[in-house]
Amino acid sequence: MVVVPASYAGSSSSESISSTEVVISQPPRLESFPIPECNWKLDLRDVFEPFTLPEAIEKECGVCGDQVVEPEAISVPTCAHTYCKGCLHTYSTMKIRERQYPINCPTCVTTGNTGNYFENDIFSQLDLPQRETEILAELQVLLHSRILNCLKCRQTMHVDRQDYVTSTIVTCPLERCRYRWCRECDKGIGLADKEHHCKNKKLDRLVWRKGWRYCPGCHILVQKVSGCNHITCRAPGCRVHFCYKCGDMICDLSVTHSADLSMAITTHYSHCRQYPLISRHTLNRCSIQ
Repeated sequence: MVVVPASYAGSSSSESISSTEVVISQPPRLESFPIPECNWKLDLRDVFEPFTLPEAIEKECGVCGDQVVEPEAISVPTCAHTYCKGCLHTYSTMKIRERQYPINCPTCVTTGNTGNYFENDIFSQLDLPQRETEILAELQVLLHSRILNCLKCRQTMHVDRQDYVTSTIVTCPLERCRYRWCRECDKGIGLADKEHHCKNKKLDRLVWRKGWRYCPGCHILVQKVSGCNHITCRAPGCRVHFCYKCGDMICDLSVTHSADLSMAITTHYSHCRQYPLISRHTLNRCSIQ
């Protein structure tokens, strides 16, 4: 224990405070202990290894063949085919400009599997231009609906695609109109008319002379320029495959699984009335030229 007199040197006060003492206790003295020797070494890899990020897995782009890693690598969830973002952006932009929707996986197209389509989570990663984004939104609506222009009230509206395709008589859905007309010839039909025989001789002669075909799904006119007679309708929302030779439907992918498309093609062309009987050993070859 140390006793220190409490006096202020150089203080302006004439009195010295000698009766006050400040007591300061000394800290206890620490005893020294010998440090034991360590015979082991610390490996820093054991400390930081749990915090090490996993190595990026490279995948091959199905279009250009380059090795890519996330986030530049995008996989189609339904088939697991992987592409780089640049190739997928170019492919999707081209298909949208051609107004082809839904957009199928390009690798699956080459193998005949046409059921693995791009979903919105893929499009959101591609940073599509504004124009293509607007067209894509329009095509997504047209997949389940169809634009209808009433011939009387001149109003434009969306109607259910399936209802439109399966009906030969179109009725304006507006309550104030309810105009009815033939879908094939656009002739008005009154409520009292029980039967309607669609006759458009000029159009029929033109279709017959040009060799055109109506799509059996959406009923638009189709002209084949070249290629085989297996036609895939490109109308927005229509997913019908049909034979250009006879005009019959081969398959409607809106109600049939894409895995059955190859069998449907083989089945049709094995008995198509516009072709001679095909022997069994030629069924696996292209027989639709």
